[in-house]
Amino acid sequence: QKEYLHINKINDTRLMAYLLDPNSSREIDIGGEEIQEELTLSHVVDRYLGDAYPFRITDIYDNPTAETLSEFLALDAGLIFKLANTLPSLMSADLKKLYRDLELPLIPVLDNMRRVGIGFDGARCAELIAETERKMAVLAAEITGGKPVNLGSNEEVIQFLAEQGITLTVPPAYLKKPKALRKALEQISQGHPLVQKILGFWDLGQDLGFLRKWSGHTRIHPVWGQTRSATSRVYARSPAVQNISRKLRSLFVPAAGHVLIKADYSQAQMRILAHLSKDPELMRIFNDPNGDVHTETSNWLGLNDRNVAKEINFAICFGMGPAALCRKINELRAEQNSGDLIYEQTARSYIGGFYERFPKVKGFFDQEWEKLKSLPPQERVVKSLMGRERRFPQRASSEMERQFRVTWPQQIEADLMKTAMVRLDRIFRRRNMKARIVMMIHDALWVEAPHEEENE
Repeated sequence: QKEYLHINKINDTRLMAYLLDPNSSREIDIGGEEIQEELTLSHVVDRYLGDAYPFRITDIYDNPTAETLSEFLALDAGLIFKLANTLPSLMSADLKKLYRDLELPLIPVLDNMRRVGIGFDGARCAELIAETERKMAVLAAEITGGKPVNLGSNEEVIQFLAEQGITLTVPPAYLKKPKALRKALEQISQGHPLVQKILGFWDLGQDLGFLRKWSGHTRIHPVWGQTRSATSRVYARSPAVQNISRKLRSLFVPAAGHVLIKADYSQAQMRILAHLSKDPELMRIFNDPNGDVHTETSNWLGLNDRNVAKEINFAICFGMGPAALCRKINELRAEQNSGDLIYEQTARSYIGGFYERFPKVKGFFDQEWEKLKSLPPQERVVKSLMGRERRFPQRASSEMERQFRVTWPQQIEADLMKTAMVRLDRIFRRRNMKARIVMMIHDALWVEAPHEEENE
């Protein structure tokens, strides 16, 4: 617990390359199933040094000797040294400050979260595995009517849907890409209850995979990182604990003699939107100590359902279209066992109602989008309040506009969360407390603290 990584003399070239272009965090499809990540050393060296990286990973397997490994490591060390001298010269003063004051100090915080881990009720997994398997069996029978269809095979699902008169209008090669079939099915799910059931079956399958892998564990140690999201959010992998379904979050438990304290920013992205747009009605709500924008939206649209109103508000933040919003609301109501589902036209009216209530939000996005499109591609950039940058050099499209809208609140939210994590960790250490951050989910921090520290 007392060991701590000293970062003052570290130059993290991957992190600097990421800050220069957060879009390079994505993985790109370079043909069929082959995926290339754009932040590998070979990619960064090619982009910023203009050098072609001479080795392939298979070279080590072809000739697994100490001499081969030494040659690899010596070359890598030299290239990383060159990058450490080159990349800072490409960074603006704001990016250098962001790197030095926030992103670099965050590294040991995230590493400590990995080492400490989070308590897990692995004993309860067996019960949930059996329950999930039963649900999947029932759902599979409803979907296939007893026909021998492997719902885990893209090809068989596509063929089965075609037999039911449901054809997909996307190229077959596209559907071979990871997650592509799911995306295609989500786009048509509202008009096809059968497709909705297949998506539900896959969701249960993801839960089942998680439960089986971690059954029996009493503590999980996710790897936390900061270079995989184009909007700069912190992410978890191995396992991706932020992405498991809400109903499984109850499996995360405090260690004996400890409590889990979960603190979040209230309606963070909507507050950021109020700050950016200066919409008077939105600011009025947040300046009221008892104001709640989700309740206000619910009342305005006559929904009598704060959770549905919350989805509508987030649809605005994320640039979600009527079809996607309709799907989200119906998923939420299905979880609540409510049969009161909506159609796409209703979702469209909800979005229109929001903009009618908060017109300056739409005005802000429209104005900034037109301003961005008018710039030369190399100058299209969205900057957070702390100087974080995301560039939009691609051809203007509806997908680019959605990414553009998402970037505004999420970049600022990421800055807020990372700042909170660094400061909170420092406070715990300065006071010699045993409390530690063990999880973060978007705008919420989970702290595990011994009983004697919980009030503090």
